[in-house]
Parts: sequence; C-alpha cells; structure tokens
Amino acid sequence: AEKDLGLAKQASDRFREAARLVDPKRNPAEYGSAHNALGLAEVDLGRPEAAIAAYEAALESFDASRYPRQRAATLHNLGLAHAAIGTGEHVGLAIERYGAALDLVTPADAPYIFAATHLSLANSLLSLPAEDRPPRLPEVIASIATCLQVFTRAMYPFQHAVAKNNLAVALEELAPDDPLTLRRALMHSEDAIAIFDPRLHSAQWKETRVNLARIEGRLANLGLEGDRTTHLVSLVAGLTRSEQLEIIRYRIGAYLAMPEPHRTASLEAFDKAVTSLEPIAVSSITQSWIRVLMEYPDADLQDALRIRHQVNSELQGEARATAMASMEAALGELEIIQRMRVRDVLTALGHERPDGS
Repeated sequence: AEKDLGLAKQASDRFREAARLVDPKRNPAEYGSAHNALGLAEVDLGRPEAAIAAYEAALESFDASRYPRQRAATLHNLGLAHAAIGTGEHVGLAIERYGAALDLVTPADAPYIFAATHLSLANSLLSLPAEDRPPRLPEVIASIATCLQVFTRAMYPFQHAVAKNNLAVALEELAPDDPLTLRRALMHSEDAIAIFDPRLHSAQWKETRVNLARIEGRLANLGLEGDRTTHLVSLVAGLTRSEQLEIIRYRIGAYLAMPEPHRTASLEAFDKAVTSLEPIAVSSITQSWIRVLMEYPDADLQDALRIRHQVNSELQGEARATAMASMEAALGELEIIQRMRVRDVLTALGHERPDGS
C-alpha cells in the first residue's frame, strides 16, 4: 500500500527488512518475493543498480523447476532494470534476461508475463545503436506480433497501443521507401494514437503523433498523397483475403465503438475511400467488409449498411455502377440466411439491384 501511495522509500525499507528476516532455505518463495518487491521499490526510487542486486538475490530462490513463473517475472524485471541504465552493455544484458524469461513461460501458463517480456524485448532491441538495429528488426516485429496476441485492444489497451506504435517504428525503419510497408506502419501508428489519451498518456501520444507525421511525410515524398483512410484502403486492396479480414475487422470494430458523430464519420470516410478505388479493389474489399459485418448485431449491421448505401447513392456513372455491382457480388458470397439478412436491410433502404429488380 505504501508503494502504491508513492512512498517508495518506506516501502523499500520494509521490503529490505522483510527479506532480511526470511530464511531463504526454509521459505525460498517468500524470500524471492520479498527481494522482487524490493527491486520494484528501488526502481521507483530511480536506483536501478540496487534493483538489479535485489532481483539477482530473488533469482537465487526462484528455482526454474519449482517456480518458473516467478523466475520469469523476476528475469523480466531484471531486464527492465538493466534497460533503465541505458548503456550499451546493460541493454545487451536486458535482452539476455528477456530471452531467459521467455524460455520459462508460454502464453498459456503465464500470458501477461509472456506478452510483457516480448514487448520489453522489442523495446530494448529498438534502443540498440542505429548501426546494430537493422539485422534485429525482423525480431522486433516478430516479438511485437507475438505480444499483440495477448495484449489486445479490448483487454490491455495501453500495452496494445505501445506495441502498435513500436511496430510502426520498426516497420518504417525496416523499409523506409516501400509504400506497402510504410502504409502498414501508418496503420499501426494510427491505431495507437486512437487509444492514447493525451491527458493520461501525454508522452506516448506526442511520440506517436510525431511518428504519424513522419510516416505520412515519407509517403508524400514517394508521391503517394491522400489522408490516412485512403492509405489504409490502398493497403488493404493489395492484401490476401485473410489479411483483409483481419484489418477490416479491427478497424470496423474500432469505428463501431466510437461515440457519435465520430462513429458515422469514420464509417463514411472508410466507405468513400473504398468506393474511390479501382473496380477490382472495390469488389474485393466490399466482400471482406460484408463478411466482417455478419459478426455484428443487427443494429450495427443496419448502421453500416445505411452509411454504405448513402455513399453509393451519391456516386455517379461508372463509380456508382461499380459500387452497386460490388455489393451484389459480396452478397452472392454469403450463406443464404446471411444474404437474406442483408437483403432485407438494403431493400428497406431503397437499394436497387443492378438488374433493376
């Protein structure tokens, strides 16, 4: 409680006294826990060297065979303490400690420790000197992708946003002149800034905003103009169906969760960007879009279809014909019950089939 109140010095003194009173042979788990807690208090006091000593004492009691999760958590904390010192040697030691922690846990038996360690590993790899980073960037990207399987937007929004921002940085650095990779980076950075609250996460929000502007500048320098939604649908247009579904599912979920008027504005912007593409891309994305909407309740489905119908109705000539034909093609891919569900909504909205029926 004292530590939570910011009284880290008192907490440190008490954890140190507790560790002194425990017999490591008779109560190894209690001894290790006391030293681990002491290490956390020392970090709060800005004393990473003292924290390292405490964590190393804890590791003497947390045998890997008896206490794998506790040992992994302590190794992760030890890595963070080394990373806090920030010198090249200590960053290298942090990376080693994270690797040792990941040898002890899986996402099934210790999901949070597993994901947090992968995220910390990625952070330390990104903090390596510029000349040492390039060969490690694929490892950064893989670690972040792994941690995102646990750190979902719904369950761990802050950690999810941190991971997304770091993924954007890694992708940009990996291929600074590749449009596809830059658009992926832009997408992840935009996902992050949508989660960070500038009042609560000021530093992270500002960093992500700078990253967004830099990535947009790179795309503009390549002659690729357009807003973020335009870049998103241009990215999605060139992906496989499974990748399309993953990205559209994420974005539609985020849009539908927004309060009005942002919800309608975001869905409308997405639809307008889609219908501005080449016909084959309009058809492909519309098919993925309608499949994602099948996962939502009727109220959400109706809202999304209403907005798409309105966008389609405002189109002229060939663009309108393409949008209408793409909707019909998407309906044709659905199961009959799903098709009837969508058809009923569209009919009520005044949608007409391209054949006039």
